[in-house]
Amino acid sequence: MKIYRQGDVLFIQMEIRNIERMKEDLSKLERTTVVARGEATGHTHELSDPDSAILVEVGGWFRIERYDSRRHDFRIVLHTDTGATIKHPEHGHLNLPKGTYMIRNQREYMSYTDND
Repeated sequence: MKIYRQGDVLFIQMEIRNIERMKEDLSKLERTTVVARGEATGHTHELSDPDSAILVEVGGWFRIERYDSRRHDFRIVLHTDTGATIKHPEHGHLNLPKGTYMIRNQREYMSYTDND
C-alpha cells in the first residue's frame, strides 16, 4: 500500500484482486471531477483530465472486501488505468500512477489538558 498526499488529502493506493468487478460497480455511479474542496479557501482538488480516471463518491456502502479480503471503508474512490493528475492552485499537481485509490482527508489531532 502506497500513500500519496496533496495538502490534507490522502490518496491510499490499494491492490485490488477483483479489479474488473470493482470497475463495473464504480461505472454504475455518478462520476465527478472534484476530489475535495478546501475548508478555508474553497479551492478544489480536482482531476486535470476527467477521462483519465473514474472518480466517484461511494457513500458508506462501499466495502473493499467485496473485491479483496481486507476491510476498508471509504467515501471516495479513484481508479485509473493509465495514471491521473490531481490539480490544486496552492499545492500544485499530484501525478498518480495507474491504480485504485481510496481517498480521505487527513485529520488533525489536538490534545487537550485540564488547563485548556
